[in-house]
Parts: sequence; structure tokens; C-alpha cells
Amino acid sequence: MSRIFQWEFRGLFKSGKFVGTFILMLLVGSSYIGIGMSDGVKSGFDGFIGASNFVSSTLYLVGSVFAGIYFTSAFQERMIQSSVMAGNSRFRIVISKCVSYYTALIIFILCPILIATLTMTGILGVGTITTGNIIWVMLRTVLLVLMVNIATMSVCIPISFFAKSIGLSIGVNVGVILVWYGLTQSFISNPQVMKVLQYTSMGQSFLIFGELSGSDILRIIVVSVVTIFLSVFVAYLKFKKEELK
Repeated sequence: MSRIFQWEFRGLFKSGKFVGTFILMLLVGSSYIGIGMSDGVKSGFDGFIGASNFVSSTLYLVGSVFAGIYFTSAFQERMIQSSVMAGNSRFRIVISKCVSYYTALIIFILCPILIATLTMTGILGVGTITTGNIIWVMLRTVLLVLMVNIATMSVCIPISFFAKSIGLSIGVNVGVILVWYGLTQSFISNPQVMKVLQYTSMGQSFLIFGELSGSDILRIIVVSVVTIFLSVFVAYLKFKKEELK
């Protein structure tokens, strides 16, 4: 298992698709510094919240494109077929692809948020909050941001496994994620609808920046884990029946 992970991560970090997306997300994080300052952000904590929202919103588009290219190109370039011929089980292949994809997402989310937060904290100071330790709140929030966004972008995995071309995969990924985001944003002020949407990872992405109880955090974790598991499981079921050519 370790060999296939080494092979997968080596290919990921050397690929132009990863490097290009990483540079783009760094530019997104850097651009928010100017945006936040012009919008009157008063502290590093406020900048952190703003950057987290800004980076997450950008990820829905950029990450959808990356997922389509990353998974579908592995079939078209016959990398997955070669991995099967080398004796790797389809389960191991799916898990290694998903873990490397999630690793890329963590980097795409975390690095630009850190750049914006550290820069604005250095300029404005970290700030204060009314309840709790500010460092703990920031750490907890960034972990929840990572979790709900990884869960949301997991939906792109089975879509990419079902798609037969990079263009179709990108188009469906972008369409599904942006429509999901738009509908959730439209109903965020409707408490009846949000009672349902809170059980989706996209719905949770609008709720994680408020005051959270222990049950709220538990719900976020459960919703995210279930979404990730179902996405990977559906992708595996599709790949298990796939006739490789």
C-alpha cells in the first residue's frame, strides 16, 4: 500500500495541474489582502474569517476543474490501467487517488488562508473576540473549514469517475458545485429550509463561522465524514465494475 501512495504523491506534486492550481490559489490568498484592507478589515482575526470565505468560494470553481482533470486524465493517460496491471487492487487505487486529491485540497485551502491571515495579522494585529481564546477559535475554525470543504468537493470524485472525458467531467463538476452553492446561499436566511440544508456539507459551510456548541461541531464532523465516505464508496462501486481498455 505504501508503494502506491508514494507513486501517487510523486505524480501529484510533479504534475502541472497541481502546480498551476497551487499557484492560482496562492494568488487568490494574496489578492484577498488588498481586498480585505480596502473593505475595512480591522484585525487579523477578521481577515482570517474573510479569507476563509473568499478562498472557499474560489475553491468551488477551481477545485471542480482540478478534480475533473486529476481523476479523468488518470484514465485517459492510462495511469490507472497501468496501476491495475501492476497488481494493485481497485480498492487501493481508489483510496490512493482520493487521499492524494484530499491532500491537494488541504494545500489549496490552507496555504492561501495562512498567507492572508499572517500578513494581515502582522499589519493589524490579531484582534480580540468576546468569548474564548482567539487562537483556539481560529484553529478550530480552520479545521472545520478544511473538513466541510473537503466533504463538499468529494462530490466531484464519483462524478469524475462516471465521466468519459475531461471536458464533461469539468463541466458537470462545476455545474453541480456552483448550483449547490447558489441554492444554499439563496436559502441561508430561510430557517425552515436550513433545517434540512444543515445536514449537507455545503449548508454547514455557511454555519461554521458563528457560535458553535458541542452538538454543532459534532454535526459538522458527522455530516462531513458521511459525505466523504459516500462519495468515495460510490466512486469505488463504479470503478469496480469498470471495464478498463
